[in-house]
Amino acid sequence: MKKLKDLVSAVDVLAMQAAASRSDADLEEMIQVCARQSTRLQALVAEHVAVMADRQAGDASGSREPAEFLKKKCHYSGREAAALSRDAQVLKQSLPVTREALKRGEVTWSHARAVVRAVDQLGVEEVADREAHWIGEVAAQRGPERLQRLIRARVYESAPGATVDCADRRRRTRELKLILRDNAGYDVRGYLSLEEGVLIKQITAVSGATELDAVMSVLGHWLHGDQGPIRAPGGPRLRLAADEVAAVPQEEGGRRGQAAGAEYSRRPQPAACV
Repeated sequence: MKKLKDLVSAVDVLAMQAAASRSDADLEEMIQVCARQSTRLQALVAEHVAVMADRQAGDASGSREPAEFLKKKCHYSGREAAALSRDAQVLKQSLPVTREALKRGEVTWSHARAVVRAVDQLGVEEVADREAHWIGEVAAQRGPERLQRLIRARVYESAPGATVDCADRRRRTRELKLILRDNAGYDVRGYLSLEEGVLIKQITAVSGATELDAVMSVLGHWLHGDQGPIRAPGGPRLRLAADEVAAVPQEEGGRRGQAAGAEYSRRPQPAACV
């Protein structure tokens, strides 16, 4: 196909110039444009893999199975090939908003995979109701970590035994109050959203830190930028995007507070944000 040859030629031309010879402005533009276009190309790969899967399923003449093709011709690992084949079909069948945003380069493959996993965790109907908001208001504006936390929070919220008063939660404000007590410290009073409460619970469960330690750690993380590490005092370093930080089941008594948000009032001792 001529268009594919033109694409290869265009990439060849870009690759001929050494990166070290580019100006700072050119480096930034190159990285940004190539990253966006690589996402669009990944979307095209997924779209074509999904079509290949549909044809293979309905063809008894021996059409090549997508995962096998990806392994033999594209040098994917078996695990990568199977994951891409499955993700591509979910995108094609159930996630039109995500699929189109990916093709436009507005979101990354990590964003798309987070929504694909949400289909397994929450079901097609639940995700369909939230997909436009997740993609337009979250994924297109921020890195995948925010979307992953939002989805994890929704999974917690929908878990059996989680009681949620949505109307009550909407009535609450996000105001945070610092109340000075006898010039010795502050009482901190406010309301945590579901996803924020989940994050605090994860940090405390994994590290053994107190809730106050976890709050201070998140504040330090925020001060140092959204991609920085989280480290609860005395505990391990964590990252918001780390899939290894497993969802920690909460006791029934804590589930209600987690689902509906958590009221807290603690007097912090002097501590350094990290």
